[in-house]
Amino acid sequence: MSQRGKNKTLRTEKASFFLARAPPGKGRPYPRWRRAPLGRNHILPSTFPELTLMATGMRTLMAELSDKLQASITAQIHTLTMDLRKELLEIGSRTAHVEKSLDDFAVAHNSLADKLQELETSLEAQKRKVADQEDRSRRNNLRFRGILESVQNTELNKYLTDLFQELTPSMHPDLLVINRAHRLCRPNHLPTTTARDVIARIHFYHVKELITKACRNAALPEPYISASKSLRIYLPPCCNSEKRWPELLPPSNPTT
Repeated sequence: MSQRGKNKTLRTEKASFFLARAPPGKGRPYPRWRRAPLGRNHILPSTFPELTLMATGMRTLMAELSDKLQASITAQIHTLTMDLRKELLEIGSRTAHVEKSLDDFAVAHNSLADKLQELETSLEAQKRKVADQEDRSRRNNLRFRGILESVQNTELNKYLTDLFQELTPSMHPDLLVINRAHRLCRPNHLPTTTARDVIARIHFYHVKELITKACRNAALPEPYISASKSLRIYLPPCCNSEKRWPELLPPSNPTT
């Protein structure tokens, strides 16, 4: 086909297209081959007043629908708002009750903390008093390590009295009073050949102090050195300090 024929065919197709889309004439319906917008057998209005009336009706209908929709949304929002306000008031009431309970608990806790502090202070004071009483009850004690097991329990008082007389020859024998003397249990980690320690309580505190001073400054006499080369004397421990027996310098070797 030539270019001229092609152009003619294109003009014919364009004319047919615009003719099909053009509004119908006076009372002329849409062609049968074209479906009407509102139905197959519907006849569109052919005059402008009819279109205006239809547009006015549509606007009125849309306005009514808009008013009804707005009223419905407003009513729902109002209902939801009232429900939410009611729930918030209930939550506020419960929150006020919880806050009051927390305040009461805080007051009770503070009171309990104050009482606990008072009890702790009182307990510390009682502990110090008990420790002082224990120290006072032990202050007349001396601990001896190295006394042979051949010295029986019934002979400990005489053995220690003779030892004290050797250390303090100027002391009157009536002042060398020993209330009690006994051996302690042997620790499990020590062999059975190790001599058990001896605890002795001196009746007079000043006598015990003189014996302690003599142990630091004097040496044991020969019989006690030969009989017990490892004899050591310890002071009683203090409850307010480390739990140990302070060691006196061995009388046989004051430099060790």
